Amino acid sequence: MTITVEDILSGVKSLIDHSELHQITGGVHLVGLFDRYEQGYVTVLIAEDVGRHNALDKVIGYGLTKGIEFQKTFVASTGRISSEMALKCAAANIPVIASRGATTSLAIELAEKTGLCIIGFVRGDKMNVYTNAERIVTKKEEG
Repeated sequence: MTITVEDILSGVKSLIDHSELHQITGGVHLVGLFDRYEQGYVTVLIAEDVGRHNALDKVIGYGLTKGIEFQKTFVASTGRISSEMALKCAAANIPVIASRGATTSLAIELAEKTGLCIIGFVRGDKMNVYTNAERIVTKKEEG
């Protein structure tokens, strides 16, 4: 699966736009699950929780109950990408996780072994791609 830079930026931005509580306090984490359709990626669910792991569990659980094919989705988060979050995405066959925050070195090690693409510090029009950069394409390259 490949994903455009624009889709990643848009997905992470949509999290911030979704929650007034996060905008005001920064005290809750948001995780969004985005699924690919012919017109591009669409939001399946954005979950809010004080724990980033809980928010990820909510979107994965929702996807499981709705029969979502995770291998064509991506996850966006406001919080740090930990090894546990990377492992959850890999176990669910979610190929890409992007976050406004940092990532841990253990998450990067796990992603390298499982094929997960980790993208951190997605802010404005910039991002750091830590693993499996071949999944990231420009709009022209997408196929």
